[in-house]
Amino acid sequence: MGMVNRLAGFKNLLWKFLGQDFWTLLRKPPRDPRRRLRHEEVRFVLVQARDDTPEDAERGVTALLRAATARGLSVEYVLSSLLFLTLPREDPPALADRLCRDLIQACAGRARALFGRLPARRGLFGSANRLQAGSLIPRLHLPLTALFSLDWGTASAWAPPTADATAAADATAQPPAHHATAAPLAASETAPPPAPSPAPAQLSIQTSGQEWFVVWDAIGDGQLVGIFQDRRTAEALANVNPWYYKVIPAPANLVRRSALEWLDPRLQATIRQIAAVTP
Repeated sequence: MGMVNRLAGFKNLLWKFLGQDFWTLLRKPPRDPRRRLRHEEVRFVLVQARDDTPEDAERGVTALLRAATARGLSVEYVLSSLLFLTLPREDPPALADRLCRDLIQACAGRARALFGRLPARRGLFGSANRLQAGSLIPRLHLPLTALFSLDWGTASAWAPPTADATAAADATAQPPAHHATAAPLAASETAPPPAPSPAPAQLSIQTSGQEWFVVWDAIGDGQLVGIFQDRRTAEALANVNPWYYKVIPAPANLVRRSALEWLDPRLQATIRQIAAVTP
């Protein structure tokens, strides 16, 4: 016990002379100035392998990674079938286009790529338990949207939108505001009413079971493109962007049975009390 007491006394003596800040520094070293993020303009390549199945995605990503590393590209992020690559700033600008075409060729045309320059903050970021070295890109949804609009087997240069176009793109990403004074929709644009159904006199679609065609954009959280009586119009729209636009037949004033099958019986019974269900 005498030794323990002497050690405790020695610790108290150090505390008295060195102060609490010294012990705090021992437990938490100061931030390394090399970890401060720096502002840079990065030369990037966004490339996506075709991912109709997990096996397609695996083969495509493997080929892309092999081709990218062989050509000296830095692989910063891999998210499923999507790769974010960066090029040295000293490389000639025309090199990015050729590299993109090489990457697509490595996948036998089953990929698409976007290249250009983006403002970024680069360096080490994260928490003490997980540090990440790479780039932080503002408004990443803009180049991603441009990439997803490309056809498979093609590459394109990234042209940053103007301030007005950026504001418009951000506005379309937000859900539309609902105003009580909004003008009523035309009959050809009116969607099937929500449950519970209003009185029959208020319905623009009077015939239950009349089939309409919903065009749905499946990218991200999804959004409604439009609702049409003519199947050919809906399919023509879907063919513009076939990888994300889907046509869903929707009987008017009826709940689709497939939407109920995964619910428990109590919820199914509640919905059946509100609206009829398709056969």
